[in-house]
Amino acid sequence: MSILQEYEGHTKIIGKKKFEALLKYIKKCSVFYSDVIYNKKNWEEFDKWYREVYNNKYGKSSKGDKTI
Repeated sequence: MSILQEYEGHTKIIGKKKFEALLKYIKKCSVFYSDVIYNKKNWEEFDKWYREVYNNKYGKSSKGDKTI
């Protein structure tokens, strides 16, 4: 499996919007993609950031996107 196929699989699992948020999180926090995807603790930190920060900043309403 190529890296691009792996990214495509992750996008299908978590959804395009959350995948885009993941890329922003990686850039913002200066962490590696694999450190977030394959480490449960790091994923939970990203997920918390996604719910509390990303959705409030980029969500459609002030309450963020609740469709995760």
